[in-house]
Amino acid sequence: MPIVAADILFNLSANHQESDAGTQGGARNATGRVLDDQFSAAAQPDVVSDSASDTQNLTITGRLASGVIDTETLAVDGVTPVLFTKTFERILKLVLASPAVGVITVKEGDDGTTRHTFAIAEDEARMLFYDAAAEAAGGSPVIRYEKVFVENGHATLSALALTLELTTDPRTDYDIATADALDDSESVANRITAPTSVSAFGKGPLACVNTDLDPGEAQGLWVRQTLAEGTSPAIDEPVVTVDFNTA
Repeated sequence: MPIVAADILFNLSANHQESDAGTQGGARNATGRVLDDQFSAAAQPDVVSDSASDTQNLTITGRLASGVIDTETLAVDGVTPVLFTKTFERILKLVLASPAVGVITVKEGDDGTTRHTFAIAEDEARMLFYDAAAEAAGGSPVIRYEKVFVENGHATLSALALTLELTTDPRTDYDIATADALDDSESVANRITAPTSVSAFGKGPLACVNTDLDPGEAQGLWVRQTLAEGTSPAIDEPVVTVDFNTA
């Protein structure tokens, strides 16, 4: 079977800070993924697994309609859906107490649209640039960096001539750059420090380091967020499109 879109995974890096202090980036976190999709409106998360063995706690962190960041922890109940009690305007992170045994689905509202899927053995998902804010009007622009990895999850086939392009950026807040080596481990002092072992930042398309991405390999990708002074809060997620050929 050829490689399909579901074989290309956006993995987290080892360190994703939730403030502008602390080490950012590092090696690939194979059990953590970038949040698949965001809520379209305020809703209660609905969670269900396809395995009765999934009974571990899931902690959901998000923003309420008031703008306050809040959390709720409930146990997954196997194949029985669990509706969380808090209504989140957006999801910031999802953390399982132990890796998924089956496939766990997080939906927007009671049996609503699927917004994230935990694959077997995964345990974390998050939105980039947690609680990142601009300075007030009259201040200065703030530039932050986060690192993710684009992995070829196919068992046997390479993604040929792979390129990465920032195709959705509604407010032109973002740019991307590729790490200079596959499966690299560069980290920076904090998320306002720029990485050094990367290509030039831009919208792309950017080529994979070795042109092709072989099974199990991952291309490090740094995302740069630039918030002008006075920028208002918004659900403003960049979309990176992966293009490749397959045998």
